[in-house]
Amino acid sequence: MVNELIDALRILGSTNTQTRRLGYVVQICKLLADNYAPVTVLQKRIEGWAEDNNSALENHVSDKGRLSRSSRSYGSRRYIQLAQDLNLITNVSGYLRPTITGHVLLELDDESHEDNPFKLGHGTALLLFYQLLLLDADYLLPTLQLTRFHHRQDQLLETYRDMLSNRFGIMETQVRSLLLRSEVHERLQAIAQWTKPLKYLEHIVLPRLHWLLDLELLDWNSFQALREFEPSSSGVYFLDQVPVTEGHLFIDRMWCQDALFSVWAQGFGFDYTLWHSLSEDSQALLIEEYVDVGFRLFHTEIHYRISAYQLVLFIILKLLFERKVLAGFEDIKKALNKFSKSGHIRWSFFWSAIDDDGYLILLDR
Repeated sequence: MVNELIDALRILGSTNTQTRRLGYVVQICKLLADNYAPVTVLQKRIEGWAEDNNSALENHVSDKGRLSRSSRSYGSRRYIQLAQDLNLITNVSGYLRPTITGHVLLELDDESHEDNPFKLGHGTALLLFYQLLLLDADYLLPTLQLTRFHHRQDQLLETYRDMLSNRFGIMETQVRSLLLRSEVHERLQAIAQWTKPLKYLEHIVLPRLHWLLDLELLDWNSFQALREFEPSSSGVYFLDQVPVTEGHLFIDRMWCQDALFSVWAQGFGFDYTLWHSLSEDSQALLIEEYVDVGFRLFHTEIHYRISAYQLVLFIILKLLFERKVLAGFEDIKKALNKFSKSGHIRWSFFWSAIDDDGYLILLDR
């Protein structure tokens, strides 16, 4: 039997027990917003910021993953690599800069917690969760799922290997692509050959448990009182909405782009209006407004065009957190095409399903 949801192996590159706080990743993007930098310069910047914000970390739900100055800068390197692995920053000709997704994160301007930058705003948390699911679902989802049954760190580490082996065994029998089947088989073999499984698993499980804490999908009260990892009410709701195959949770890119935003909003108790319930005139006005904003924020000096993917993601998040309107990728892609020639500003819209991106070019400027 083929499971169409299993369309890729979604696992981040090598993670480390230190990289537990997503607030550092957000700050790395912010430090590059107006001033691109080589790795060595960025290391010093983030280490300095971390030093200035140690008291904030101590008042966060957990201070694990602390970043400190050091002669070799291992910690800052690891966090910078995590930001790259999450496709939030990239290296261009020796300089690190935000990606198209990183620029969306920088423009969210949601209810940031100035008193504690390690407590994520809702928009930032949703964007990071979206990225983590796209890129790490095959490790992140089992981590969250296991916390339903085991709450202590030692229990989670002891049971995680068997859960992974079972998950990848199911994937191997249900994927359509021979190449993907080979990748999954190699992962299964690697897990079977771990000589010190608990040591490997610490670097896999502990960072993800703490990312889920930062995202408030794990309960802060349980962790602070008992040092136990238990799904929050939002985490439970999410777990109940994800498609299940033979006891395991599987999502694909389409699910992330069209179901996640609804599941997240409902799980966190957000009031919203569905995009489809708006009048056509209201939809057109909103799209025109955010296209205008998007071109001002994201266009390059040379080409007055922007990434369609970047704009769609930006509009979805802005609609939800500024206007309390819930939409998905397909909704906004159709609207960008439909209203491209009907308003005060006009644009050309192109989308490639293969690339999952395209572009908008502003006309009559």
